[in-house]
Amino acid sequence: MLDLERDLQIVEAITADLKAYLLSDSLYWTLREPGSVTYPLPKGTLGGLLLRLYRLEALSHLLSSEQRRRLTESAAKARQQMETWAAQTEQKARREISARLDGWAAYLDECAEDPDRYGPEYPIQAEGRTIVAFLMDLVNDPACQRRLEELDQRLAGLVEEGSFVWDAAQIPAFPRPRFGWLYVRPAPKQEKEEE
Repeated sequence: MLDLERDLQIVEAITADLKAYLLSDSLYWTLREPGSVTYPLPKGTLGGLLLRLYRLEALSHLLSSEQRRRLTESAAKARQQMETWAAQTEQKARREISARLDGWAAYLDECAEDPDRYGPEYPIQAEGRTIVAFLMDLVNDPACQRRLEELDQRLAGLVEEGSFVWDAAQIPAFPRPRFGWLYVRPAPKQEKEEE
């Protein structure tokens, strides 16, 4: 279920720690603001920040005026930090791209082996692929681009057309032409065997 207030809280928490994170060796870090005991905030990453900023800005019409003010403030601060620490931002993005592509490749292997078992995880795993798209906007790396294209070709052989994998309220933010992997689902094993 779409929870833009939670996204905003995560953006604010990541932004508060962004300089220290960019200057650290950590790829995933524990935010100083942990969230509630029953619903803690995730580990912070540059890609997680980029995904949430994009989603919040694309769906800002669903935010209250106070939420929009908080978003504008956090987005400006985050972008200023990424610009100030551009080399560190790019280095962190490269590391996260590599880690997320490794995870995506492992998931595709699992889906190829047992789509009935791993297919239900697809919406969660597709978030990592979406984060890679935003990180790639920061990095001009032909090797990463080739690897991503190879993985997208593997994905194409494992899926069938489907409905949007996340909450339908997000569809305007994630159009099919750019985010095609969010409009497919792993094909059941029996269908793949019949082809």
